[in-house]
Amino acid sequence: MHETTVAANIIDIVRNSIPSGDLAKIAAIRLKVGLLANVMKDSLLFSFNSLKENTPFPSAILEINEMPLIIKCLDCEKENTGNDFIFCCPACRSTHIEVTGGDELSISEIIINPD
Repeated sequence: MHETTVAANIIDIVRNSIPSGDLAKIAAIRLKVGLLANVMKDSLLFSFNSLKENTPFPSAILEINEMPLIIKCLDCEKENTGNDFIFCCPACRSTHIEVTGGDELSISEIIINPD
């Protein structure tokens, strides 16, 4: 399952980014996941919750912020946001577009409880 690999990578990134003394204090990990990242939210949450049990931060919560698809028309220069895989400009119907957002998969924030 693709989401299990993604969850394992999130855990590795957190372990390598936070001092070991603060790992147990992690309350939440916030992600930005674009529509084009091809990640199923429920599967990712299930995988993360299963894998986190063997980490120093078993009570951490994974919060997923789903990001919409953003396209820019290269003909009329309008930018449009949506949640459909329709790759044409809704304003002028041109297919001469550029995807400018919606493909992200990144940790945006790690919340650590104070002492």
